[in-house]
Amino acid sequence: MTAQTESQSSQEAASIIELGGVIKSFDVSKGYGVIGPDNGMPDILLSVACLRRGGFEVAYEGARVVVEVLQCSRGPASVSRFLHG
Repeated sequence: MTAQTESQSSQEAASIIELGGVIKSFDVSKGYGVIGPDNGMPDILLSVACLRRGGFEVAYEGARVVVEVLQCSRGPASVSRFLHG
């Protein structure tokens, strides 16, 4: 398999899904936190960069949120955009 074919394969296997959940923790000094999805999926990383793309500066523990998550063959890979809380 060539590098181009492998890249195309991984792009086709990835999809973005929208998930609701609760912020379980967020450490401002480290720049990231964890979201516990409502649907029982494994916890998802919430980065400060993701918050900023959504127009937010902080995330409060216990807040309900909806996020876009990159879903690939290995599971949720990253939070791509923080939508609202």
